[in-house]
Order: sequence, then structure tokens, then C-alpha cells
Amino acid sequence: MIISSNCKVGPSEILQSGKGGILFKVGNHDGLYSILKKLNINSKYIKKKIDTSYKYVKKNFQKDISLSFIKLIENI
Repeated sequence: MIISSNCKVGPSEILQSGKGGILFKVGNHDGLYSILKKLNINSKYIKKKIDTSYKYVKKNFQKDISLSFIKLIENI
């Protein structure tokens, strides 16, 4: 599961505007805390985001860069 601050360049594109992970506002520590507190890795919501991230990375990134991420996701 990927959780990232929504900085200007990168996270929103990689996480497909939140479809492949959870974005929170930059500097919003309370928002991050709330996300982590509620996180249930076994929920259908999280599993869908993991699957979306996996498919996106596998399709759009070079194998040598994303191989460790792909292996990690396959083990979940």
C-alpha cells in the first residue's frame, strides 16, 4: 500500500490521482495519522488500490526500476 503526500510533481501521477494509493495534503500530519490509524491492509478497498498500483507500475515502468516493487506486491 502506498501512502504519499500530494506534492507538486510525482505522487499524484504515479498513484493515478489516488486510485493506486492514498494521497494526503503536504504538511498535513494529522491527515497522515488518520490514514494510518484507519488502515486495514486486509480490506477490499486497500486490496483494490494495491492491485491498481501493481498493474500501473508493471505496465509503465522499466523492469529494472520497478522489479523490487513488483516482488513486494506479489508477496502481499
